[in-house]
Amino acid sequence: MKSIFLKSSLKLAIVAAISAPVLAAAPQAPSIAWADYSKLGFITINTDAVVSYKDMYTRVDVVEVPVSWNVWSGDKATKWEVEVNGEIMMSGSGTGKSTVLSFTEGGLKDMVVRLCNADGCSESATTELLISDTDGSHLKADLPMTTDPANTPYAQQKDNIVGTYFVEWGVYGRKYNVNDIPANNLTHIIYGFIPICGGTGDNKSLLDPNPSGHELLQKMCAGLPDYSVVIHDTWAALNSTYGEPATRLDGKKVGSLEIGKGTYGGLMALKKAYPHIKIVPSIGGWTLSDPFFGFTEKANRDVFVASAKEFLKTWKFYDGIDIDWEFPGGDGANASLGDPEKDGPAYVALMQELRAMLDGLEAEYGRKYELTSAIGVGYDKIEDVDYGAASQYMDNIFMMSYDFYGAWGPNTGHQTGIYCGAHISADKCNGAGEFAGKPEYTLDNATKLLLAQGVPAKKLVVGAAMYARGWQDVVAENGNPIGAIGSHIDSSEGSPFNGSLGGDGTDVNEAAWAWEAGIMDYRGVLKFLESNPNAIIGWDEIAKASFVWDEVSSTLLTYDTPRSVLAKGEYLKSLGLGGIFSWEIDGDGNGDILNAMNQAVNNPQGQTNWSGNIITNEAPSISITSPSGSVAHTEGDTAQFSALITDDKSVATVEVTVNGVSQTVTQDATTYSGSFVVTVGSNTVIFKATDNEGTLSQKTVTITGHAQGLVCEDGSSIVNGECVVDPIVCEEGASLVDGQCVVDEVVTETLFVAGSTQVSNGEVYSYQGSCYEAKNSPGTWEVPTATSWFWTPVTCSGA
Repeated sequence: MKSIFLKSSLKLAIVAAISAPVLAAAPQAPSIAWADYSKLGFITINTDAVVSYKDMYTRVDVVEVPVSWNVWSGDKATKWEVEVNGEIMMSGSGTGKSTVLSFTEGGLKDMVVRLCNADGCSESATTELLISDTDGSHLKADLPMTTDPANTPYAQQKDNIVGTYFVEWGVYGRKYNVNDIPANNLTHIIYGFIPICGGTGDNKSLLDPNPSGHELLQKMCAGLPDYSVVIHDTWAALNSTYGEPATRLDGKKVGSLEIGKGTYGGLMALKKAYPHIKIVPSIGGWTLSDPFFGFTEKANRDVFVASAKEFLKTWKFYDGIDIDWEFPGGDGANASLGDPEKDGPAYVALMQELRAMLDGLEAEYGRKYELTSAIGVGYDKIEDVDYGAASQYMDNIFMMSYDFYGAWGPNTGHQTGIYCGAHISADKCNGAGEFAGKPEYTLDNATKLLLAQGVPAKKLVVGAAMYARGWQDVVAENGNPIGAIGSHIDSSEGSPFNGSLGGDGTDVNEAAWAWEAGIMDYRGVLKFLESNPNAIIGWDEIAKASFVWDEVSSTLLTYDTPRSVLAKGEYLKSLGLGGIFSWEIDGDGNGDILNAMNQAVNNPQGQTNWSGNIITNEAPSISITSPSGSVAHTEGDTAQFSALITDDKSVATVEVTVNGVSQTVTQDATTYSGSFVVTVGSNTVIFKATDNEGTLSQKTVTITGHAQGLVCEDGSSIVNGECVVDPIVCEEGASLVDGQCVVDEVVTETLFVAGSTQVSNGEVYSYQGSCYEAKNSPGTWEVPTATSWFWTPVTCSGA
């Protein structure tokens, strides 16, 4: 009976199982196969050895990531999906098993694989992908900062530049790292320097003073065509461990051969923390300018521009290009190089071609790229380049308004003065008489020459020196060491310019502070003053320049101080210039110069927020109600001035000056008023107001005073108190030639087709409804435009 029961029960169970309904289910959750997803990136650093620049790294435009997964059992899937950061990147039918994901942006990404059928979906566990890129998108915005706390925070403003040079070699002897940069107090960091391979001069200017640096550059340039750009010291830039390293978004410190080390990695992380900062690579410099002189050949410029484009596509934290050609026309480190006739046009053409390249990158990446240039500002440097023509393609011109005097010559003088000192005659200062066409090197003379060329004032940026130049054995004349004779300061033992002075610790403040004969960092000057009780700080009120004079040791230093920097601020604001920059940030001491630079452009104290707006106390608001610049005034008239001045807290002081002379001001609630006597010519009225927190604002209005009884003849008008002949205005179809209107010549034009039309100078071509005369031998791809260096707009025939 027992065996019969068991057999019957088993039979019933089998029948029940066969006849029962099937319980459907979603697929089993997939398992993503292991792979190292933490070391993906657009740039791969191949080695930390000294190899050529092109072999140092590998770059890709798209990061392709193979992904595979397993499913061990369960119901079949009819569809698979791979989701990254909440968006489906790839999908297909069935279970799939593998795919390849393509990424065009870096960062930390969460990935899941999902399998689905009619009954539902199942997901894998989340896997993190870290994709590095040179824009720092894989790094945290928490670079450990070791900035000198003496740097008072100043909120940056979009319309004022406060820039400085940070140099690649500063991490060595100067012990100055990216972590030390007071980024909140800057709008621009200019990275020095990017070299150019081979070409004219083969960088002899580097070979003579720095053979090892030249040898390294030759290694970097191996396998690249002349006129390519490279990183000079790839170990410092990409692999060095000076300063605290950056942290990846997954919480790990950047490791060996990863993007994020070296000065470049530090700058990527710095920009994550301070995204208002613009960082531009400065190409060239004093010892690296030789190849520029080959740019009179367009083929060489073409190689350079293409290489610069690749450089920016590779190192995405950079915001443009800065050109430091020292100097178009000659007088640079290599005395055999320079063509005053050809270099200037080549410079203008270079700027036009770089701007076109940068415009293309802007369209590709959807971001702004700046084009700037540091230039020598002596009259002999400015006269060789049409900076007015070049400036239309440029964002800013950094005027190197320093190194006017130095121990390379026996004559002492202000190396960074705004104006001429009293020891300079009027003719020599202004370039008159026997000095005709050769004005003294000063900031004011340089600015006037550049404005006269047509450079917009807002594009000019004033230079400040974070270092001193000096002489020894100076014999003062009538107690004044400026304008005297001195000798070259050496760096022998015991000299204030001995390079070993200052210590050998690991901190920037323990580094040496004198690096070559005749030059001392600003922080070194502070130490020099501490250790030399006979040294005094002097001020030249006429030149608006500072100096140090030690009468006992007959040592003279000329340099910028907070006082002279503030004077430069008054100067640049009076002309509406674009801001101020310095050479170089590791030379500052106690934040003195950078703090003064911020004050010079009226930056208020506070933090710079990440959108570029200011989180700080607002400056007083000034609304001028009188006088009006459009109203005529006569010499001797009494003119009224008045302004409504308010503040979000309280107005502390108000000052009004007319042509620099303080006026008596009467207050009635928020109205501040007074009067002055009009003089012939310009009468410049400046209103200045500060609030209870010391924040300053100012506004200016200028009126013209006419001489009493002045009546002009027909055809003349009163301008600045004088009768000036009215300009001749020609009718349409005629142009002014030698003071007369001459009917324009009508020419027959040839249709210009980009890439095929062979162009001859002097011939006229039509393009998109306009006509242009060819000049400077344009190529078949030099498309005619009204602002092109290769074309001049002319009237079309039949127009």
